[in-house]
Amino acid sequence: MPWIMPPDEFKPTRFMWRMLKDEDVEPRNIIARSQFPDVIANMCLEGRGVAVLFDHFAASGLADGRIVKIGPQLPSTSRILLIGPRAQESAPAKAVLSFERALLDGDLAAVSALTTPERFAGLDADFARAGPVVFLEQVRAQLPEPAVRQRQIREVVIHGRRAWVVMVNDDGSRTIAAVVHIDGAWKVD
Repeated sequence: MPWIMPPDEFKPTRFMWRMLKDEDVEPRNIIARSQFPDVIANMCLEGRGVAVLFDHFAASGLADGRIVKIGPQLPSTSRILLIGPRAQESAPAKAVLSFERALLDGDLAAVSALTTPERFAGLDADFARAGPVVFLEQVRAQLPEPAVRQRQIREVVIHGRRAWVVMVNDDGSRTIAAVVHIDGAWKVD
């Protein structure tokens, strides 16, 4: 399949390669390159090849059938910023709060369900190394009560299947929790 791509040194290209790789798509037959999305869209309209296009560059071709979507649905390239109460009530923030509540309760089964396998492996190793009593003491010394933590959430940035929950601690420092959307749920990463 002939591909039309931006130049490799172009910043969006790295992002595009990562999105494609995440979906197990690897363009091999790159027939043309342009740093201008409208040029790439016009080349697709002329039937020269396939490309990853932003919706607004493909809109006219999609509307009249000259461009068709093929392959997997790629994640959105837009970022969403939630602040204040909307951030505190967002699904990514609720995932972080549930995770921290499960840690405070010492409920490793719940922690496992609320985290990625990699994150849980690290926590489980810490638990095994420190022992349950010391582990819980350390967790309780580091984490505020859930109601306090919820008030500390200032913003949530969502970018496709990833999100970052930004919390401002009582001392003014920031804690950022990374979460990822896997199997229909947000999990702490």
